Order: sequence, then C-alpha cells, then structure tokens
Amino acid sequence: MMIEKNNIIILLISFIVLSNSIIYSALNTDMFIDGDAHIRIDKDIRIINLKVIDQTQGAYETYKGAFSKDTTSINITLPNSNSSIIYEITIKNTKDKDCIISDIKELTYSNNSIKYELIGLEDNQLIKANTTHTFQMKVTNLENNNNQSMIILKYDFILDEEMIWTFEYQALAQEFLVPYNGTYKIELWGASGANKKDSNDGGKGAYTSGEIKLVKNTKFYIYTGEKGINWSSNKTFGTYSFNGASGGSYACNGVYNHYGGGATDIRLIGENWDSDISLNSRIMVAAGGGAGGSLNSHGGAGGGITGYGDFCTTGATQTEGGGPSKGFFDKAGSPVYTGNICNGNDRYGGGSGYYRGGVNTNTSVGNAGANYWCGGAGGSSFISGHTGCVAITSEKDQTPKNGCITGTSDNNCSIHYSNKVFTNTKMIDGTGYTWTNEKKEYTEMPSHDGKSTIIGNTENGYAKITLLNINIE
Repeated sequence: MMIEKNNIIILLISFIVLSNSIIYSALNTDMFIDGDAHIRIDKDIRIINLKVIDQTQGAYETYKGAFSKDTTSINITLPNSNSSIIYEITIKNTKDKDCIISDIKELTYSNNSIKYELIGLEDNQLIKANTTHTFQMKVTNLENNNNQSMIILKYDFILDEEMIWTFEYQALAQEFLVPYNGTYKIELWGASGANKKDSNDGGKGAYTSGEIKLVKNTKFYIYTGEKGINWSSNKTFGTYSFNGASGGSYACNGVYNHYGGGATDIRLIGENWDSDISLNSRIMVAAGGGAGGSLNSHGGAGGGITGYGDFCTTGATQTEGGGPSKGFFDKAGSPVYTGNICNGNDRYGGGSGYYRGGVNTNTSVGNAGANYWCGGAGGSSFISGHTGCVAITSEKDQTPKNGCITGTSDNNCSIHYSNKVFTNTKMIDGTGYTWTNEKKEYTEMPSHDGKSTIIGNTENGYAKITLLNINIE
C-alpha cells in the first residue's frame, strides 16, 4: 500500500498541531486530584434485560422491545388466533435493602383483543438485597383481527425502609390499611394530663411498642389521645375528652376544669371511641397521665402494667380502673359535682388507658380535709403478647381472662381474642421505667421522630407504624 508524500506531510503537520494543543492545554490548566479517584455507579434497583424467549403461530416483534430503569416497552404483531410471544424480564436490586415491585402501571395498552399476563411476578413481589429476579410476560391474541399492539408497563420499586406512617392527634378514628404483607413495628405514645396553672405538672403519657406480622388490606384504626385541657370552662362537667380522659369540676367560674390525658391505641374495629365493640378490639394501648392538682399534688403518670396515682388516688391495673372514684374499661373516674361550694369541687381529671385512672371524691378526710386537691391518676397500658398484661375474654365480654391477674407471668393471659400478637414488645411508663410483668429499670422512651429520647410524653398522643420487612409468603 502506497501513501503519497503530500499526505504524509499533512499528517505530520496535523500531529504537531495536535501535540502542541495538548501541551499548551496542560501548561495552562490547573487540575488537582485529592485522594483516590473512582468511577462509581450508585446502587439502585433497575431492569437489566428484556428478550424474546418464545414465539408461536407466526408471532413476531413489530419493533424490538426496549427497557429503561423501571419501564418495559413492546410492539408486537400476533397474526393468528392464539398467536403468542413470551418475553423474559430481569430486574436487579444492587442495594443493601430489600425492595418490592409494586403498583405496575399500564402507560400504554393499545389493543384489548391482545392480552398479557405476568408469570413469576406476584403482587408486591419481594426482591432481596443484592439479588436479581426474572419473570416472564406472555402476550396472546384472542381474536383473528386487530392483531397489533403496543404495551408499555412501569414498575414501582419501593424500599421497605421508606415505609413509615405517622398519626398525630385527631378527635376521630384514623384508618390504616396494610399495604403489603410484612412485619410492622407499631409505636404508641399516650397523652399528658393538664398542668395545674402555674403549679403542678400533669402526669406524662406512656409508651408501648411491638412487632407484628400483618396481611395486606387488613384494616386497623388508630385513636390518638388528647392532651389534658388546662383551666378550661368550655366543657360541661361530666364530659370526657377524646379517648376517655375525664375533667375536673367547674365550680368557681369554671377555673378548676382540668382534664387528664387521653390514651393512644390501635383497634380492629373503628367506631366511636367509647363504643364497647371498638374498645374491646384494642390490641395495644399507651396510657395517658392524670391532671395535676393543687398544693403539692401532681398528676399520676400513664403507667405500664399499672398506672400511677397521688397521695389520695390510685392508678389503673390490668383488670380494673383506679380510684377512689373508679375509672373503668371505657372512661376515667370523674369527680362528683356537689353544687357551687368551691372547695367541694376543686378536683382534677383522671388519665385514660387500657383501664382508666381514678380521681378523688371525698372532701372530708385525708390531708387536713383537702383530698379534693388531689391530681388525677394515670391509666394502665396494654400489649397483646406482653407478659404481665391481661386480655379480655371475648369481643363481647370485657371480663378479664379467667384466672389471670395483673402482673401475671403467664403470657397466655395477654393474648387478645383476635390472636393478633406482638413480639419484641416494649412498655415504658410516663416516669421513665420499663415494665415486663413488673416494674423494671429506669430508661427513656424514644421521641416521636426516633432521633432522641424523652422521659414521658408531654404532648398529645402520637402513633407511628414502620414497615420492617416485606414477606410474600
């Protein structure tokens, strides 16, 4: 092969110009590399392959199938009845977290005479961390005519760590529809009782948590407790705040109407908060604290297995409400209104819970005749599956399970009639102590956002549900 001299000269000139340009650029450009340099592709979940693996009865691709990170696109011709084509699709999860394929959307589906089915891809398909999943799409012509179609599908990839639902205080049942088969962590915070104005603190709310396996489309209802109303005159004596806390009396121009804190719970049946059939369906409860009283009387904290009282009130247990004016399974104890005698009505509401806290009614005995100064008592907490708790007998019978007492070591006593049971349970009262079937070590409960810890909940009730992992089986 001969190369003409003129061409050689042109090539040499071009090479010299290019070399000088590179040298000039190097001399006039500052470039600093600090540390090791790497080319890195972020870990993600994506479709990595789409290919035809079978064709029958003259089926063929009108245009070659295509895919992107989360979309597949096919354009096919199926010329005969029962013509079919099968694609193989592979998705790879390079993340260190499990994910699910969910909510597959039809962006385009141009011919209803041609049907497709996904084989090996179940509803909410799990792809474990650092694995691949391969499935098939079979497309079949059900008629002889209208035999061309374009089908574009988009696949949503959801990491289990992204699934958190929170529930702030609302005076109504908040529905939670389980989106995926899986294991969920449920956390509840009871509400704080009202503080006596410029005086004594209300009892703080308790914390409960546990893990439970749930099936998709199961419905639950969250009831978040209301923080105790302080020095309110806009509630009629004898009424209750949302989810069972009581108020005090309102003699002396209403200034003594202090409310306890409402419980926060999760139920299987969503009706009015005080409906028996709904209350009976509670599977976890975090107790609220009682209202703060006069002199040196503080509200009793929301409890673990039992609630806290003050010097003349008692907290609730697993089988009965606190006293001396009894709390119950549905409502906290309420002071007795005795007319317009101020000192006879200076009392403070009890906190709500599984069973509810009590309040004082006696004005003639006790601390220099001043028992009416007592703060309200706190309610008790409950978790199905937590040893020491006592479940009720059935959906229509609030009687405690036969032979079961507060603080029992028999875990069967704690199992709710629905057989929905929590594991890895935790119960922390409003003073900061953990409970098994008895009061244990001092600790702190998680804050609502999980980024710090607190000693008792001082606000409205709160609930959080976190998807821990996804299970298809």
